[in-house]
Amino acid sequence: MQDVRIVEYDHSYAGAVAEMWSRSSEGWNGQDMSRTAADVISRP
Repeated sequence: MQDVRIVEYDHSYAGAVAEMWSRSSEGWNGQDMSRTAADVISRP
């Protein structure tokens, strides 16, 4: 198992966050969680 590190978010993580949300969409009661890096960056 990898160690967990808590880091401050910056936009360089947007692509990985978008991929994570897209891959986990079935766990959100069928909601479409497909996102792009641009979607992640534009979220408040």
